[in-house]
Amino acid sequence: MVEVGYLYTKRDKLFATSTPMSLATSTPTANLFIRRLDGIAVANAEEATSSILGLMIDNHPDARPQSGLSQARVVYEVPVEGGITRFFALFDINDTVAKVGPVRSSRPYFLDWLSEYGNTSYWHSGGSQEALDLIKQYKIWDVNEFYFGPYFWRSAGKEAPHNLYTSSDKWQTLISGTPHSVKDWQAGYLTQFYRKVLLPRTLLSCK
Repeated sequence: MVEVGYLYTKRDKLFATSTPMSLATSTPTANLFIRRLDGIAVANAEEATSSILGLMIDNHPDARPQSGLSQARVVYEVPVEGGITRFFALFDINDTVAKVGPVRSSRPYFLDWLSEYGNTSYWHSGGSQEALDLIKQYKIWDVNEFYFGPYFWRSAGKEAPHNLYTSSDKWQTLISGTPHSVKDWQAGYLTQFYRKVLLPRTLLSCK
């Protein structure tokens, strides 16, 4: 896990190319690829460029202990209002995490870090008006709990708003059923998917 502290740190971008790089080791030279998420050398281009998702995670005292934070590939901890901090955690879509959270709201400055990772889905529960406006402006692959409720749940172990969670099963189900192309997402697939798939499920669950 890579941890970034209180100051904004411009992360170097590492992307896999079609030509594998050779890393000299004590064993015979192996062709490896650099994973764009965390700079780790991996065996193939598919693993190096797999889908990424970013989650907003609560750090209010009532939210502790958090779940799944230690399993994130990259974690940013940033001050928010009220003298507390909030975590922005990045996962590979193929990671297996049983419970992640508590999930909290978006703030505009987190979107700068999100944008460094390319085609990344952004998981949160609401946000400041500025953040929500920028999400639309930047045309981010947005997974807001307000509209994607079936992919989150509330835990009875804590009081709201510090009890919202998701999991790798939830994000893999959603992402595998939606296009990986940001162009498709921007072209109105979100509205179509919500109306045709999520809204009927939500209404059914309320009966």
